[in-house]
Amino acid sequence: MIEELAFHHLGLAARDPDRSRRTLRALGYTLGDDIFDANQHANVQICTSGQLPDVEIIHSEDPESPLKNILERQDEAIYHICFSTRSISRAVETFRRSGQRVVCIAPARPAPLFGGRRVAFYYVRGLGLIELLEDARRDEAAEEQ
Repeated sequence: MIEELAFHHLGLAARDPDRSRRTLRALGYTLGDDIFDANQHANVQICTSGQLPDVEIIHSEDPESPLKNILERQDEAIYHICFSTRSISRAVETFRRSGQRVVCIAPARPAPLFGGRRVAFYYVRGLGLIELLEDARRDEAAEEQ
């Protein structure tokens, strides 16, 4: 399983993204561009640190955004873990072969934040919501299977 996945970032839903940005800057993070992602009905921004895990700030006032439910009871929440993988379909199959219940929440689509690389969201029982980010060196043959 480990060879299929590599940790990429934590997803932080934020009602007040400026507050999250200030906090992350204070922790030494460098903030990338704030980009609108129409597939998520949200703005997304990757924040990097040489020593701490990368964090994606996700914020939206769009009632169609999945963040609405997440932020109903709290101002901010880490709500997903992102893993990079050479093949989304192979990674999902690896989870399933290991006996995990895997439910597709959002199928693979190009993500503007990651230069058009495909992302998909899955709920994995025992882990929660994960995002799978296809590696730029994607194995085309594996995707055709």
